[in-house]
Amino acid sequence: MKLICPRCCAGIRNAECDPCSHHHSAENYQADKYQKSGGRGFVIELDETIEKQVDKALGEIERERFTEAREILSPLFQSHPHNHYIHYGMGVFFAFKGENQKAIVHFQKAVEIFPYFVEAHYNLGIAYKEEVNIAGMGRAFRKVVRLGEPDDSVCHEAKKMLAVLEKSVREVNGTDLDTFIRAQDFFEKGMSLMEKGEWMRAIDAYKESLTLNASTPQAYGNMGLCYARLGKKEAAMEAFDKALAIDPDYEVAIANKLVAEKLAPGEALETPIQIVEYYKDYKKEGRSYLEERAQELKNQPEI
Repeated sequence: MKLICPRCCAGIRNAECDPCSHHHSAENYQADKYQKSGGRGFVIELDETIEKQVDKALGEIERERFTEAREILSPLFQSHPHNHYIHYGMGVFFAFKGENQKAIVHFQKAVEIFPYFVEAHYNLGIAYKEEVNIAGMGRAFRKVVRLGEPDDSVCHEAKKMLAVLEKSVREVNGTDLDTFIRAQDFFEKGMSLMEKGEWMRAIDAYKESLTLNASTPQAYGNMGLCYARLGKKEAAMEAFDKALAIDPDYEVAIANKLVAEKLAPGEALETPIQIVEYYKDYKKEGRSYLEERAQELKNQPEI
């Protein structure tokens, strides 16, 4: 599956393409919101000149002429930072360059401004796919199916991807996609709490995640770090062991367990925590976390 540009090809969009389904759905959404608000406020920005400029940039992106695309999009973004279509163009720009996290930010903003933007939801799902974010993929592709036209090719592609996701999640995790997504929500809550240093609340969130999906080594590994931060060495070691029971090659848990083993009873781990997306950045890429950490330590100057 690939990224898509709007239904009307970015390179040839002109008067012959009328009516543009994206433009009309945007107009309908705005009219509906305006009516429900009692005639107050301006919901989304519709500007044919801007859309034509973004379409021109999308055409340059498809031809991999990124410098030209940036020259079009950058000034548009600076002058219209809340335009959904410009955010969409920026998302496509970064996605084609392989900068998926930046693409996700812009696609998310596009659908936040214009929730019925089916193509943005679809490309958000593709960007999540590249980031190995299954829950994000599921949410985005479900939006496509819910909002898109049943006979549209984008809807068909989203349905196929959801079927593959559902099958994969059942085979690997032994649960359905809905449960997996709820488990991931708790996992992400745990991550957020860890970043705030709220170790006990993070542990509770990971426990909730594991009640829904017990086959996630990262949840146990992160619980181990939280326990180590609280000076609970025994609980930390138990959590690391559970992570490694699921995946004996989970190098992050191996490394953290080695660090925790050196703690005295009651001693709290003080080392700063580094967020590592092991399965995406290391395992998927054929890299070794342990080897790279060893090399970093080797290269550190002696004190």
